[in-house]
Amino acid sequence: MIGKELLPLFGGAAGVWATCVVFFQCLLLLGYLYAHVSTRFLGKLQFPTHILLLSVSAMLILSFGKLENSPGTADPVYGCFVMLARRIGLPYFVLSSTSPLVQAWFARTTRGGIPYRLFALSNLGSLLALLAYPFAVERFMDLSLQFYLWRAGYFTFAIVSGSFAVWAYCNRVESKRPAAKIVVSSAENWRRNFTWIALAGCSSALFLGVTTALCQNIAPVPLLWVAPLAVYLLSFVLCFDHENLFKPALYRVLLPPSLFALLWFTSVGSGRIWVAISACMLGLFIACMFCHGQLSALKPASENLTSFYLCVSLAVLLAEFSLD
Repeated sequence: MIGKELLPLFGGAAGVWATCVVFFQCLLLLGYLYAHVSTRFLGKLQFPTHILLLSVSAMLILSFGKLENSPGTADPVYGCFVMLARRIGLPYFVLSSTSPLVQAWFARTTRGGIPYRLFALSNLGSLLALLAYPFAVERFMDLSLQFYLWRAGYFTFAIVSGSFAVWAYCNRVESKRPAAKIVVSSAENWRRNFTWIALAGCSSALFLGVTTALCQNIAPVPLLWVAPLAVYLLSFVLCFDHENLFKPALYRVLLPPSLFALLWFTSVGSGRIWVAISACMLGLFIACMFCHGQLSALKPASENLTSFYLCVSLAVLLAEFSLD
């Protein structure tokens, strides 16, 4: 939505879309970093801090008007970054921190809860939104109506999130005796973090590479980029909500031929476009299931989940920069 709004102001510059992608991914990383710092170091102050951020961001959303003029700079990348930061920076920063914060609060208020299922539900929501926007929302609503509904939805989100923060503060479970600490060496910590980054980065880089190859080399079909992104999100949902579907021994056997098929069809191609597309989607699904299944198997206890998400977000950002 914001990318479509900015495009006319910069003469339809191709860099606008790429800038939007990088901006939102950087802000997602900052949101995860805020969630990590908040749960680790702010203690009880994390709840009023987050409520304050929700309140300020909601007021900014409600005050948004229609963009009329470009920022007056010849550099579309810099101008796009400036306008994105002013228009959507704080609201998206708060929104991006919601998933790890809610999971951390959920784990603290319900002993024995399964916070990682909320991550699967979050990705399911992203998948449904991805499919709904181009085929339903964009087709039947103009941009002004979309922004109106977005503002109303964000304001509702701020109220619900603030209410949950108050509830989590009042119902947090604090251990009455210190738990036995498991001493983990610095080397083990780095090895664990690197493994998370490697698995998440490999799947993200593969997804981005397949998307580029499909849209540029195989079939420049409108909205074809939706298919690999849907496969990528679906693998997260399955691996984090239905762990029994991931069979390590099976996927170790399926992974090599899948990677070979991806390499073959993205470089050599096929006489039939839909055969190549189907083979690429199947290969991408198997590779993502392998990476995300291993990632799910290595997910930490709830007290370290913000570190886990921070590493995953960093891996996605590094994959984007490496391919750019």
